[in-house]
This record gives sequence, C-alpha cells and structure tokens, in this order.
Amino acid sequence: MKKLLCILIVSCAIDGCNNPVDINKNESIKEAQIKYNKQKEDFISKFKLDSIEKKNNTLYPISGKIKYKKMWCGGVQIRAFDHTYDTKPYANKTLLIINGIVNSDTCIRVKELKTNAKGEFDFEIKSGIYGLIVEEWKQGKFKKPAGEYEDINCLRKEYKKPDLIIRVKNEPINNLSYTVIGYCNGGNPCNPMAGTGLP
Repeated sequence: MKKLLCILIVSCAIDGCNNPVDINKNESIKEAQIKYNKQKEDFISKFKLDSIEKKNNTLYPISGKIKYKKMWCGGVQIRAFDHTYDTKPYANKTLLIINGIVNSDTCIRVKELKTNAKGEFDFEIKSGIYGLIVEEWKQGKFKKPAGEYEDINCLRKEYKKPDLIIRVKNEPINNLSYTVIGYCNGGNPCNPMAGTGLP
C-alpha cells in the first residue's frame, strides 16, 4: 500500500492533478488504481472543456478602412475616360456587423460601430463568419428606391449581399477595405447611371 501511495503521489505531480486520490485503507490496490484513473480522466476532460471555452470566448481585433467615390453624373468631366471623382474617406458613418453572410432586416446584428474621420474602423469579435454592412440603403428594411428604372430582383439580390464577408479564424484581421460608390440621382448598383440622361 505504501508503494502504491508513492506511485500515486508522483503520478499526480507529473500529471498536474490538483487533488490527490484519497485512498481508503480497506480498499484494494486495484480499486485505488481505478479511482486514480477516473480522477485523472475527469481532470483531463475538465481541462479540455476549459480550454475550448476559453478559445471560443477569445475576441480577435478586426480593422480596416472605408472609402467613398462619387460617380460622374454629367457636366464637365474630371478626366478623360474616368466616370468617377477621386476617393475620399467614408468619415463618421455607421457600419453594421451581422451574423452570417445573408443580409435582411431581421438578421442578427452583432455590432454597430462608426468610422472615424479617416474612414477607419476597428472592433473585436469571436471566431465565426460575419457580414459587414456599409451601404446605408442595406442597413434598414428593403425599400424600392425612387428612380426612373428599377430592376427589383437585381436590387433584392444586392441587398442580401454583405458589402464584405469577414471570416474570423482565431487570429486578427487587418487592412479590410471597401469603397462606397455615390451613384447619380436615382442611380443604384443595378442601374448606376440612372438620372443622368446617359445611355
């Protein structure tokens, strides 16, 4: 019995168990060994569960920058063959983080944040797949924009797409980038030149 106690104490020290087995003098060596094995298994299981829970609750930093580019809508053209103006920071604008990759007015919105004066943003989030909603018209309930021509099916498809899909896999993500297009009056992703009189 003394030999078994010595083995168990050494084993506990090696394995890192916190509570050495309480051995009853009346139990056999076999029973004591079974009790020790059970305690060791319980300890390892708890350690694994604690590690998984800690890993699942880890927050990872995400950062990026949003720009804005206005379309050329007629008049004096800035540069030949360029139908857009120069880009600017998308400053002090609201961004939404949704759970998953399909946008809707009922989807789970994990976070709401704002860009700074330089169009930059940052936040922390757990591992998973998320959608970044930048465009203002996608941040509320779907509405048919007022315009001279609309392809509703096309617009609904565009509405459902996040502007960026963010896959967080146990590490930080930096330098995300998206450019918001300022369409002409009545324009939209499915008909960007609406309201310009251009073909």
